[in-house]
Amino acid sequence: RLPEFDRSAIQPGDLDIISEPIDYLGLTYYHPTIVRSPNQPGVEPFDTVELEDCEVTTMGWPVVPNGLTNLIRELVERYGDELPPIVITENGCSCEDQIDDQGVVDDEKRIEFLSEHLKRLAGEIVKGVKIDGYFVWSFLDHFEWDLGYSKRWGIVHVDFDTLNRTLKSSAVWYGDVIAGSHSAYSKKTQG
Repeated sequence: RLPEFDRSAIQPGDLDIISEPIDYLGLTYYHPTIVRSPNQPGVEPFDTVELEDCEVTTMGWPVVPNGLTNLIRELVERYGDELPPIVITENGCSCEDQIDDQGVVDDEKRIEFLSEHLKRLAGEIVKGVKIDGYFVWSFLDHFEWDLGYSKRWGIVHVDFDTLNRTLKSSAVWYGDVIAGSHSAYSKKTQG
């Protein structure tokens, strides 16, 4: 049994407003989280289950591209024709990004992450799912609210001392993908 929640912030008419049709459904996806009933009572009414045999990002998050498509399929099955267009509002990963002696940031792991997610989204589009947008998180390396400057998320490297910016390999690759260079995309998605 879940605890009771304070509903005092709900005003008359709020439920009517939130029940209106929406223009799109925004999904933020980095990794799945599996939960189960707790072994012992605690603060949360569930325990989380670690995924085994998964590559992880520098955040320690498992890389599971098919988790995004599993979520989309569940939404399609649940809502059918009532499902509005989907926009992936955030998707990306933190990586160990270093500028080499030639001034290049070769972030192949990020390219693999993005490529695998985009490939699966393309498969859903082919099946008829309306996906109207996809946004990489993040454009720039930035201050992360919990971990400061210790993790790098961007497709553009930021030197936090000088604020100089350097396109990473993923920025060049992603630029080719969104410009419609299917040969650039297929090189990373085949095999």
